[in-house]
Amino acid sequence: PAPAPEHRDPAAQAAYAELMAEVEEEPWPQFFLSYDPIPTAEMVRQVPVLLMHGTTDRNVPPTDAARLEAAFRLAGNPDVTLRMLDGVNHILLRDPDGNPKRYSSLPSFDVAPEILGMVVDWLSARLTS
Repeated sequence: PAPAPEHRDPAAQAAYAELMAEVEEEPWPQFFLSYDPIPTAEMVRQVPVLLMHGTTDRNVPPTDAARLEAAFRLAGNPDVTLRMLDGVNHILLRDPDGNPKRYSSLPSFDVAPEILGMVVDWLSARLTS
């Protein structure tokens, strides 16, 4: 989950307040802003997990990927793979900045072939075993 407002720096507090004003009446974004995936991860014990997280993701901090990986492992899941993707945003697109307000101006909306290759390699290793 997002850090509590009192733990954010002033710029982050202002951005959060602006976001909350925009989604105040919308249940779907409210769900995403409040959803904590850790309890769900703690229930997944026998299913292989591939976590892919962009280093420029501004929607979910990259540090959350390690927390999520740890939750799967602490629950006893023996097959958890975390891939941190350099220069990739929340929606798995090349993006040096990661600002969601600039998604529409990205030069490409294609998922990088190396990212697709990671998924194919991960699946192949599990489906052919």
